[in-house]
Amino acid sequence: MKATDTDRTVPSGPAALESPLQLFGTDDALARLEAALPELQGPERLLGLAHLAWLLRERDPKRSLDNADALTAELNAKLKARPAGSAAILLARMDLVRAEQRYLHADWAAAQPLAEQAMQSFERQGELLGQADAQWLLCALHGAMGQAETRDRCLEQAIALARAAQEPGRLLCFEATQARFDAFRDWPASELRWAAHFPAEIESQPASAQAALYLYQATRAFLASDFARAIRMFMCVHQIALQTGQLYGAITASANVSHSFGKLNDHEASLDWVQRGLELARGCGWPQGLGACLTQMGEALRRLGRLEQAQAALDEAQAILAPLGRSRNYAMLLSCRAELALDRGDNELALRLFDEMPETARESGHVGLLEANRGKAKALAQMGQWPEAETMAEASLQAAIAAGMPDRQIEALQVLAQIRSRGGMDPERHGRDDLPLALLERALEISRSIEGLQPPPELLAALAGEYARMARFPQAYGMAVQASAAREKQHSRLAAERLIAMQLRYAAESARAEAEYHKQLASAEARRSVLLHEQGQTLERLGVIGQAITAKLDAESICLALHEHVHELLDVTALAIFAMDEKGEQLNSIYVSEAGRRLPMRTLRVDDPVASAARCARERHEFTIDRSPEEESPSHVPGTLLSLSGMYAPLMINERVLGVMTIQSPRQHAYGEREQLIFRTLCAYGAIALDNANTYRQLEATLKTLRATQARLEEASLSDPLTGLRNRRFLMQHLDADISISLRRYEDAMRQRPCETPEEADLVFFMVDIDHFKAVNDQHGHAAGDQVLIQVCERLREVSRESDYLVRWGGEEFLMVARLSSRHEAGLIAERIRSAVASQPFVLEQGLSLHKTCSVGFAAFPFFAKAPGRLSWEEVVELADQGLYRAKRAGRNRWVGLAAAEGQTPPPEAELKAWLREPEPALQVGLLRELTGP
Repeated sequence: MKATDTDRTVPSGPAALESPLQLFGTDDALARLEAALPELQGPERLLGLAHLAWLLRERDPKRSLDNADALTAELNAKLKARPAGSAAILLARMDLVRAEQRYLHADWAAAQPLAEQAMQSFERQGELLGQADAQWLLCALHGAMGQAETRDRCLEQAIALARAAQEPGRLLCFEATQARFDAFRDWPASELRWAAHFPAEIESQPASAQAALYLYQATRAFLASDFARAIRMFMCVHQIALQTGQLYGAITASANVSHSFGKLNDHEASLDWVQRGLELARGCGWPQGLGACLTQMGEALRRLGRLEQAQAALDEAQAILAPLGRSRNYAMLLSCRAELALDRGDNELALRLFDEMPETARESGHVGLLEANRGKAKALAQMGQWPEAETMAEASLQAAIAAGMPDRQIEALQVLAQIRSRGGMDPERHGRDDLPLALLERALEISRSIEGLQPPPELLAALAGEYARMARFPQAYGMAVQASAAREKQHSRLAAERLIAMQLRYAAESARAEAEYHKQLASAEARRSVLLHEQGQTLERLGVIGQAITAKLDAESICLALHEHVHELLDVTALAIFAMDEKGEQLNSIYVSEAGRRLPMRTLRVDDPVASAARCARERHEFTIDRSPEEESPSHVPGTLLSLSGMYAPLMINERVLGVMTIQSPRQHAYGEREQLIFRTLCAYGAIALDNANTYRQLEATLKTLRATQARLEEASLSDPLTGLRNRRFLMQHLDADISISLRRYEDAMRQRPCETPEEADLVFFMVDIDHFKAVNDQHGHAAGDQVLIQVCERLREVSRESDYLVRWGGEEFLMVARLSSRHEAGLIAERIRSAVASQPFVLEQGLSLHKTCSVGFAAFPFFAKAPGRLSWEEVVELADQGLYRAKRAGRNRWVGLAAAEGQTPPPEAELKAWLREPEPALQVGLLRELTGP
């Protein structure tokens, strides 16, 4: 199925700009726009940029925002006054793009004012479609926040605006959304209002509305328990959403397909579909979609009996959704968490969650409200509180009947029957129709009326028990046989719902296979065509399985995927996967399971003469083993089931044996040519996946080493190799942040306390130079000079704070930056520096010592307190260097600081530049102050 541009035909060039701009655009429309954009000039180019940002808002959010920001900057640069007309409409449209990004990232506090600001701009310009889109986004926002009444008001306004603008795509989309909301609230009433309202042929409608129309039809089918049709409709939503840039819609559609498969008891298909949605959601990083998929994954895993994995998925969903308020997704999460608590026997937690759910569900319009009483009834029954449990179960049943939801009625009837069977019945209240048997028969009748749904095994087993209790043994036996058959079908994947699910998952492939099937019938080759059809389906399924297996990057996930698909396609009781060690001498089991339980790991030597897995590794080829029940197996492991059939295959890549995989069955001759082909293919996928995992692990280790090396190189590039001090490059990278803080504190002080200088807001630059250092090198050699530099570095560290910067500026010059200090203390610091160098001799090799002094020049940033940004820090360093020069010229072993005169305002630029070259004239006229010591 492909979404087509039924709204209009869009040619290339300037005409590629859709008018009106559609709510969602097809991939073809986007391609035409991108091809035409380089040709556009002037206003048409600006309009093209706006259209591109709009169509990319979910396809490529970063690029969409970049276009929006570029367009906004360009328009603001051109406009001198308040924007109006088309410019104002484009700016408002870009605000809407930004608002939607914040909505998708669950930043609702930022999204709402942006959307309302866009709405006001559209209203001022009389732009109806812009107002409709703003109300549509506000509807989504309030829905996400659980504000159902406000959401509905926004949607009503969006519908009215779309109708006034006579834009059919938006009108259909908005009305379909309203119909879906109504269906969740009051299914019978919504059917009366909306069932015949929409066109029957959805594919002929505007592309921007098709996904919403299919979503409404899917919701109708789901609420009517027509899960097969619901799956088909949700799949259409998923496909069209991807084609029209509605990635969030595609994510939620995947979760809905998964949920519908779960209703047909096809939990593997459910897990497969939610995995698709989860991968897409993780790529987008949108909390609502991610939380919804994790919730559905937890539910699918729960139904598969993987309770620990289900708990992990729901815990992750809880961390994501709980901070987002009382949304519909959060209500669904509470429902799934409560069901998991029931499965784990934590009835008190389940009751708390079910008690919390009605309030949440009421706010969000979530149908899970109907499930709360059923869940509480089950929890209370498990706690032995029978009267309360019965009251809740009856309320659940009545709510399900009123809502017209057959699947909920079945569940409620089962719970009510169990309660009355175990908790007893009140003769004054209950009649014949209230007996547990009558309730279960009623549930069975409803289940058989739902297309594609097989009666649940637990319902059949409960009926068998009730028939036996009533001494109706033939009926009890028949029902027990049916229950056993249902369980077997459910476990072996041969139940009727599995066939329906397979057809639904591969609808297009099945259609082509069916056409081939009829061709073969026409040529009287029916038997051969059936075989080809089955093989085609198997190969298609194996292709999908191969993608799932080879996408894993760790051995445990690969083994779990192989376990899942091997059991799906083959008769398997035991599965074992071995990995070869690096020396090629041992096989270490990395996964062993039998009859659904994990077994302890074991190790085999490759030269083991008995073990079949060792033989497989040595001979490097696959083989099959068949035994009679009387035949002994020399390789049988005590404590495990006896296998009569087995297949072994080496896991190989380019003639390199990675390990061995084997499957076992207690049935004779379980594996023929078809099974060997499937097993061989699965082993090939497993080998590729394990090799990828090994490569990935090695790559990760290499990258870790490279990152550590890069960090060391980066550190070395920022330090002086001789002294270990930082260098100029380090200072250039890190000083800007300190400059910003200093300027901000001065600006704040100027606004709040104009007459006061802020405390601890200065950066004082001290330029330090060793006096007569050249003589050290000339008289004692460069090694001695290096020792003096190292010792000067140590003394500077002693007089500086840990937060200060110490930089080797070059040669025998050092720069110390006192960060966020006070210029009034600069003289004290300069004296400490001078004294530290001069106070004790420098010890050289062979017992020699030298007495050296230093000269210090300093200046503070900001240089002018009333004009903090007038001189850059580099220019302040130049003034500190001038102070150093004056200290040298005054006889060395002293310090000189330069500062602006009190209250001095900055002179003109040319005069400032002169100060940097020669400060003497400014000192003579009192524009600069010189601080000296000792």
